[in-house]
This record gives sequence, structure tokens and C-alpha cells, in this order.
Amino acid sequence: MSIKITAYKPQRNCLLIALLLLVSGQSIAKTDTSNHANKLAIYIPPTAWLDPWDGSSTRTGLEYSLSKKIAICFEGGVYFPDQPAWIEPIKSDVNGYIIRLMAKQYIQHKRFYTTRKKYKWAHVNCYVAAEVMFKHQTFNLNDSILINNAPPFNKVYTINRYAAGVNVMYGEAITYKWGLIVDYYGGVGFRFKHSTSSLPPALENGILTGENHGDLIGDAERAIGNNYLPVLFAGIKIGYRLL
Repeated sequence: MSIKITAYKPQRNCLLIALLLLVSGQSIAKTDTSNHANKLAIYIPPTAWLDPWDGSSTRTGLEYSLSKKIAICFEGGVYFPDQPAWIEPIKSDVNGYIIRLMAKQYIQHKRFYTTRKKYKWAHVNCYVAAEVMFKHQTFNLNDSILINNAPPFNKVYTINRYAAGVNVMYGEAITYKWGLIVDYYGGVGFRFKHSTSSLPPALENGILTGENHGDLIGDAERAIGNNYLPVLFAGIKIGYRLL
């Protein structure tokens, strides 16, 4: 059996070409391995509200795709003046900001169909990324101080801190058909911190630490001078596709 296309019946030719394009398009879609990065998206990271190490903050981010596989992200935010009660030692009068700049390389695209109802009409873009971070923060601490054999006393003092860091991470961004984005990620990084205290050296050396006087988080918050440390992190971003 053969199909004959004749010049005097253009309607039949157009119908046949349309059917061929439709079938080939569906075949390509089912085996699509190209990337579907969002051209422009806005994010909020809810895990930043619950961070006991860096401090609770509110942040907003913007992602712009330079191509199907390369995107740049900017994130900025400010710290809440009153920190949650689970952050030890209790910070008060917190002021500061944080800035992050990231470059993403999308490495794999997955498309979920109606056979998986949980991810119905969703695209998943897997990526690796490199990020630089800068922050400035000031806050007050209230600690017990012991000088020689005198009774301990409480003292409120101020920490002024600058921090910079680099991170590398892996993540997966799920984009639903209606524009919702759920981006979860994890990675490792390196931090440099420079901190100064309003306490004179004599009182600084008398701060009581250890049992009943804070924990590892508190000791890290009290540290002054230059400090270098590795970090391990994970988080979630919730966003919306604008373009």
C-alpha cells in the first residue's frame, strides 16, 4: 500500500504533513533530554527563617537564565531584630544583611507525565552551582562573666561581624505547569568571619562557657577575631516562574 501525494489536492498534502509533524513531535517529547530552565523566576527560601547558626532572616531571590543550561541568581535579605528562642545564646537587637550571587549549570532534565500523579505536569531540572556570599551583622549578647574570685555578673555587649564565603552545591528544581517551583539543594562551603566585640579584653576572657553557659552554636557566635571554618548545608526554596 502506498500513499500518493498529488499537486492538485493541497488539502490532502497539508493534512498529511500536519499528521507527520504531530507524530514526530510526540515522539521527540517522550524522549526529550533537553533542558527547560525557567527564563525568569522569583524565590523565597523558607529555611532561612529557621537557621539557628546564621540567624533567622527573610530573603528574596531572582533567577535569570542566560541559556537553556546556564542561569545566574541573586539573593538578598535582612535579619530579624528579634531572633527565635531556640537560638543560643539569645541574640537581641539584631541588624544586618546578606547577599548571595550564584551561577547554575543545569545538567539533566526530567519530565513527569500523568502516570506519576504526584508530579503531574512537572519538569525537574537537576543542576550544580557555585555561589559567593557576603554578610554583615551586629547583635547583642548577654553573658555571665567571672573576674578573678569575684562573684559572676551578667553583661550585655555587642558583636560586630563580617563574613564571606564560597559554596558548591547540587540541587533539583521542580517546576509545575502552573508556575510553582520547589527547589531543594545541598552542598559544602567555606566561611571566613571577622568579628569584634564591645567588651574590653579583660572582660572578654572572663566569659563563662561550657555547661549551663551556652552550646557549640553559642561558642561560635561569641568568637571574635578572624575565623575560618567549613560548612555543610541543605535547604529548600519556593518560587514562581515569571517567564
